[in-house]
Amino acid sequence: MTMAMINKITPNIYYHIISKKTDKVLDIDAVAGSENGGAVQLYDKIGSENQQFKFVLAGDGLYKIVCRSSKKPIDIVSVGSSNGAWLHQWEDSSVETQIWKVKFNKDGYFKIISKYSSRVLDAGLEGVNNARVKIWDDFDSDNQLWYVERPSSNSGAGSKETDSNEKIKTKIKDMLKRKKN
Repeated sequence: MTMAMINKITPNIYYHIISKKTDKVLDIDAVAGSENGGAVQLYDKIGSENQQFKFVLAGDGLYKIVCRSSKKPIDIVSVGSSNGAWLHQWEDSSVETQIWKVKFNKDGYFKIISKYSSRVLDAGLEGVNNARVKIWDDFDSDNQLWYVERPSSNSGAGSKETDSNEKIKTKIKDMLKRKKN
């Protein structure tokens, strides 16, 4: 982690939600786009909108966690409540499987706790891209702790993706120039 840790969630501001264990961000599987059922997974931070989430107040210190690209909240697959139940995005349907509590620790990290199951968001131990995020009993482990960062512009893609796109555009322009000559 390179930035100062944010120790308070401001509703309706987009964040990257980052695992303490892996330093990977929550990510909605890009193949799913805005479709219901898009997997919530871990991925290297590239700054795309499918990696940006806002916390929308759902009453009494509770939130819906909504993806910027799809405008859909994180939800527990098949109304699961047992250890290992996966998460996905689903249309807003006012069900408890889409409601979360954020509980900060003294060190600035926080847990995301399901209102429905009282289990916490768990990054698992794999630490690889595309690893599914799940709920699990709270064991106070690093794979159950999270922190947030504001995206670099808070209005879309982050600098890594923008830099990469600019490099690609420059490369294409150079190739076209050479082809003309």
